[in-house]
Amino acid sequence: VEQLESKDRHIATLQRKLSDVHAVPKPRKDSSSSALGPQPFPRVSISSDGAPTEPRVREFHALYLTAHRQWSETRDELLSLKSVLRDSDDQRRDADSRLAQRERELGEMQARLAAFTSLLQEYADAQRSSRLKGMAQDDEISVASMLAAIQQLQRTSSFAGTPNADGIATREFLAQRPLYSQDTNELQQYVELAVDWEAMHGLLFRAPATETATWQQTALVPAPITLAPSPIPRSSFDLVVSLQPTLNTLFDRISRDHDFLVSTLQSLGTSDEFTTRVFQMYLKQRLEGAKKPCVIGIHRSDYLINAGAELQAKQVEFNTIAASFASLSAVVGDFHRYMLERTAYKHLLKAGRITREQIPPNESLTSIGDGIAAGFELYGQSEAVVVMVVQPGERNVYDQRFVEKRLWERHHIKTLRLTFAEIHDQCVVDENDRLLIDGQEIAVAYYRSGYAPTDFPTTAEWTGRWLVEKSRAIAVPSLAYHLAGCKKIQQVLANPGVVERFIDDAETAARVRECFVGLYPLDNTSQGKQATRMALHEPHKYVVKPQREGGGYNVYGDDIPKLLTSVSDEERKGYILMDLIRAPPFNSVLVRNGEVVVASVVSELGIYGIFVR
Repeated sequence: VEQLESKDRHIATLQRKLSDVHAVPKPRKDSSSSALGPQPFPRVSISSDGAPTEPRVREFHALYLTAHRQWSETRDELLSLKSVLRDSDDQRRDADSRLAQRERELGEMQARLAAFTSLLQEYADAQRSSRLKGMAQDDEISVASMLAAIQQLQRTSSFAGTPNADGIATREFLAQRPLYSQDTNELQQYVELAVDWEAMHGLLFRAPATETATWQQTALVPAPITLAPSPIPRSSFDLVVSLQPTLNTLFDRISRDHDFLVSTLQSLGTSDEFTTRVFQMYLKQRLEGAKKPCVIGIHRSDYLINAGAELQAKQVEFNTIAASFASLSAVVGDFHRYMLERTAYKHLLKAGRITREQIPPNESLTSIGDGIAAGFELYGQSEAVVVMVVQPGERNVYDQRFVEKRLWERHHIKTLRLTFAEIHDQCVVDENDRLLIDGQEIAVAYYRSGYAPTDFPTTAEWTGRWLVEKSRAIAVPSLAYHLAGCKKIQQVLANPGVVERFIDDAETAARVRECFVGLYPLDNTSQGKQATRMALHEPHKYVVKPQREGGGYNVYGDDIPKLLTSVSDEERKGYILMDLIRAPPFNSVLVRNGEVVVASVVSELGIYGIFVR
């Protein structure tokens, strides 16, 4: 286009010179002619052969014809380039489609390879333990060689990304990850050391419920853990840690935007009874004007490391209620540091390295209690107590007890443990809106329950929660915070301009958006109908999520079409569609139920955040 415009200007110059020669006005451009292209040659005296008669005019006429020819050639070249560009776009789209198909095939091959590796490992273990007497020594060597070759193949080829400059970071990260032994017999020596350390440091669960001996009802079991840490890119870790204060502020502002909450959650209709009931309680609380001394947010933003052409941390979800394992995860970090210093991971670490600097400090063990204490102080009643609202038969007790321990030892704040039903039975709200239990004022109700319909089996549990919400006691989270963590809010945040509604700085908003993957409604809007078609056509590219917390509710792969074709249009509003994050698997070693377990694992990174207002 620039070349054509240049030729156009050149021809116009020649025409002006011709006009000067004949002392006639410059011809006007025909209003119907194109804005681009040469204008007609000026009217002049011509000979019988069609050429101008004056010598100077003949010179300009020749220049005009040359410029016109060049313009025509450039125009033809431009049209040819446009045709090539259209062909290139078609080829690029075709290449993208083939690349996506190859990535899906690679993921499926990786899964089959992992399954085959597991079978081979079981076979080799059986031979080494003399359970297969008929296997020759050469066969054992052959199995070991095959295992080594497969593990090398997994390290070098899985999720390596496309062979371009952007993919180098992914390939380098996968190649530099440590290699752990998969020989369970060789690693059995670590089991007793690990289990005893867990018992000494509270890395425990309550044993599963049983109807046998009474003592077993209070028995403790070691929590399942990894013997050594799982690697993630340092750049991704630093990014999401630095982003957490921004996300804390973002979700606080969402919780304070009543119009946004109402318009977003009303779009769910009546598709989700549980979310609808929480929403109605929020509206009732707002209508009655319940006053709280402050707001306490205890959040956890979860990520997976997506391994495509380049490694990127992508947000799975943002938890605003009952974010668990803040305590035990910090203790696991202490365990890994202990194992590194005590054993140097001899026999476990076959390649690569692990240093103390690669196991970052984790303050989540203490920060949750300190955050609650900050809100407790704003309540203004030093003799009050904190109530931790728990599920009946809770097994993850010690993750919660560490918070209670911090509150008592650092802040001298007493904590009680109650279920919602027990709040209903034992608590009252007095004329000053104080929540009381046996005359003792409750300043903070910290929910480690209440995120799923199963936590409200009867009206007693709902009434117990309403006692907290209508009182002066600080609920953690508030009803608005609870609703801000819904999957529908997460999906709407991904729409253009929504993050920017709450974050003024364009660069900060862009950093938040970089952690999002594709998120789509499944309602009756045109976008929702398109997303439904996408999910039915290529279900393995997505995950379907309901408005739930706590895990176990998501739908993947071939189950997606079964779900979407079995629910009504109204019910489908209660779900969102999300691009599947493809995290690279890692061959790790676990200690579970007192046994060494080798497994291909995927690590989710959770960053905790505390916000007090």
